[in-house]
Amino acid sequence: MGIPNTVLCEEELGIASARDFNQSLHEAFLSSKAIIVDLSKTQHIDTAIAQIICLFDRDSKYKGIDLKWHYSDAVFETMKTLGLDNFLGVPGVCDSMESDSKQG
Repeated sequence: MGIPNTVLCEEELGIASARDFNQSLHEAFLSSKAIIVDLSKTQHIDTAIAQIICLFDRDSKYKGIDLKWHYSDAVFETMKTLGLDNFLGVPGVCDSMESDSKQG
């Protein structure tokens, strides 16, 4: 599998940062067979970012890339509100530090 390429994300991701976010994901996609997208510090995403997340998840599965999402409760709640939380891995399970402490 190799060493995962980690994409660290900003606290706020919106339409203004969509191009940069997409470019970061694209570069990771081209350079690795394993990717971690770290949205654990991200407290706001908009629908443009949610769409990019969905497309990247779909394309990664299609290409057989091992993809893991690390995300905050805020990101999960936005994706859930949009009906897209299944694109973050296991539906209904938040992979954030906060949620891990709640579960354990």
